[in-house]
Amino acid sequence: MTPEPDDDIQVQVLQTTLAEIKSSNEDGDSEINCCVICLDTISEPCTSIPCSHTNFDFICLINWLQQRPTCPLCKASVTRVQYSDPHNPGELSTYSVSPKQPTEPPSISNNQPPPAEYAHFNRSRPRQRRRSPPRRPPSPDSALEFRRHIYRHNLYSLHIASNPFTRYLPSPPSPTALSSTPHLVSRARLWLRRELSVFTFLNSNREFLLEYVVAILKTVDIHSASGSGRAESMLSDFLCDGDHARLFLHELKAWLRSPARTLEVWDREVKYPDVGRKRIREGERTDRAQGGEEQKKEEDEEARRRTVERGTSWEDEGGDHWRPGSGNGGEKRKRRRVRAQE
Repeated sequence: MTPEPDDDIQVQVLQTTLAEIKSSNEDGDSEINCCVICLDTISEPCTSIPCSHTNFDFICLINWLQQRPTCPLCKASVTRVQYSDPHNPGELSTYSVSPKQPTEPPSISNNQPPPAEYAHFNRSRPRQRRRSPPRRPPSPDSALEFRRHIYRHNLYSLHIASNPFTRYLPSPPSPTALSSTPHLVSRARLWLRRELSVFTFLNSNREFLLEYVVAILKTVDIHSASGSGRAESMLSDFLCDGDHARLFLHELKAWLRSPARTLEVWDREVKYPDVGRKRIREGERTDRAQGGEEQKKEEDEEARRRTVERGTSWEDEGGDHWRPGSGNGGEKRKRRRVRAQE
């Protein structure tokens, strides 16, 4: 049973939410630098290279560049992004932007078989392995539709262990870490903006709920059982469904533990139970079982039919049991007795 949130905790969350909204409004009226992509205060400054624009938050910019490798302001091609490494304050790190490769439509000649005069040439040469074209990143609409699919079927992402290979955190950041580390809050907001777009009924108060969830993260330890239950109870008031709130919180924990810096990378690495294939396999097993029973009935019926056609009935004068072809055998014995009498 989900515990009810304490009144003091809920009041504290609401006060933090309202204070954050008020601060955002005041920042909008002032000349504080804000990200031109998310329109929020820049928490992790960066610089696009070579155009040297700095009006972006790092996470917002690299997510933008995953879709189009051009500067949001001047449309110039961006090859690198310089940013301050949160693990090494004062040092600049560089993020290299991979160029987006255009996809060429297949030509007719590639789909046709080779001419006969080149057949022996093709057989004599070792066949080279074809390289599969690079997978295009999913569009924002398709990614959002997939997230709706997750909630529609109540699919929980599979747990990924914390080790040096996965680089996953053992647990989500604590309220203290989130309150004192701006880039963690910015990263949480990045995920929340897309995830809250899944629920179309939140159009009127989506921004309020975003700040409300951030306030929960800064107040409640969602890693503990009691804290997770309180957060779930507070979220269910807005998501209109306890199952949705529980799944939403589970997915948020998975994102906060992940080392992924972009939503695209997280979409690729997160795994879900393959419910569709499981249902298909179960359906196939059921069909095979039903089909086996039907086939056995048909075989038994066919065996009985052939038996009736192959044998006669009880024609032996001596009361012998039925045997295949007993009718013909009786006629032969009658003819032998007639010959013996003659």
